[in-house]
Amino acid sequence: MNPYNAKHLSPISFEDYLAGEETAKRKHEYVDGEVYMMTGGSYAHNLISGNVFAELHRQLKGTRCRAMNSDNSVRVKTASIERGYYPDVL
Repeated sequence: MNPYNAKHLSPISFEDYLAGEETAKRKHEYVDGEVYMMTGGSYAHNLISGNVFAELHRQLKGTRCRAMNSDNSVRVKTASIERGYYPDVL
């Protein structure tokens, strides 16, 4: 019995998750077929991630590598998991 009266949805494919993200108004994370809406960050969280991004950007200057912010997603896929995240900095 579901104590919250919530409907359990069937898992979706990673491709369907990506298609949904193209038109979504909010970001979501994908964990093994389940999709979770992300919450917004606090002022302190944004300050810290901004400082990490700035330092990483500075350290990578002059190299072929680039620092990216949380608007870029990352797919993690192994034999046992498949996930899609929006890291604060990558």
